[in-house]
Amino acid sequence: MQNGWATAAAAVLYAAGGFSLAMQFYMRILNRWYAARWKHVIGRVVIFGLPLASGLGGAAAGWTPWAAVPAAALLFHIALERASVRARRSMRAEPPVEIGGAAPGRWITTRDLQVLRYEAPSPWPGSPRVRIAHASDLHFHDGTDAAYFRSVAAQLASAAPDLVVLTGDYVFRQPESARLRDWLAGLSAPAGIWAVLGNHDYAASPGSVRAALEAGGVRVLAGRTRRADLGGGRAVDLCGDDRPWAETRPDPLRAEPGIPLIGLSHSPDNAPDFAAAGAWAVFSGHLHGGHIRLPWFGAVALPSRHGRCFEHGRYRIGTTHLFVSAGVGSTYPAFRLRCPPDVLLVDLV
Repeated sequence: MQNGWATAAAAVLYAAGGFSLAMQFYMRILNRWYAARWKHVIGRVVIFGLPLASGLGGAAAGWTPWAAVPAAALLFHIALERASVRARRSMRAEPPVEIGGAAPGRWITTRDLQVLRYEAPSPWPGSPRVRIAHASDLHFHDGTDAAYFRSVAAQLASAAPDLVVLTGDYVFRQPESARLRDWLAGLSAPAGIWAVLGNHDYAASPGSVRAALEAGGVRVLAGRTRRADLGGGRAVDLCGDDRPWAETRPDPLRAEPGIPLIGLSHSPDNAPDFAAAGAWAVFSGHLHGGHIRLPWFGAVALPSRHGRCFEHGRYRIGTTHLFVSAGVGSTYPAFRLRCPPDVLLVDLV
């Protein structure tokens, strides 16, 4: 009986060590690759295969000194995730002042769009309110619900934003240019619509996606800084950073006096670089809020080299505001668990 328990314990320990390595590979390494077709295959093989193979190996090897290896992997994983959670708590800023849309408490939240409204101090004291609308990760694909996406565009239009920012992954595996152009037809903003591309856009066809965006009146930032006029003598500089999927580094970042710098980056991993340059705010997506969130624990895993640090919502990196959207759509098959999609409204007041 003792041998049976020892074998089972060894199998569990090895499987846990394999799972730890798989999670760190998924979050901190696989995230940097954008070739969606084989990236997802490799991800599934590693995430499911490594723990299984490790567990079977542990059952065969039994309780030997080699058990220290999976134990060390497990402890390393725990230490990294504790550090990322502590960092997240230290940078977590104010919650939304208003949450509109779907009622909370549901488990399956694939199309339960929420509208999260935040307030931030205006860089122009005494000026009228400025509203920035942020949408990310639409992921148009064959399973797209056209009515749902029309309602998203209607929500954004009804918010009457002064500026709209879009932070990548408009498609899943195919360019889907027609659907993207149709969706953009419902959007407008006095200071323009600005965008960057995401990893799925680069994997599908960056040229086609960029062309569809520009045909819809969107100004695409790819390592460039451009100025948006908000009227009344107010302006902001917007800079896009498509790393790590594009090699082009952004223009030399420097915030000019009186001109707030806003960074757009599909991945929030680039937010610290914007913060170091004195950016007033950064808008990101990519993480989908984890897609699957467990009660009291949050996201199971996030594709970020910072682990679960920038999970979802609003953060402060020094004086820089970071807004991370959970995204509008889903990858295929479309499924979200306790993780509603959202769009963000940021009012400068």
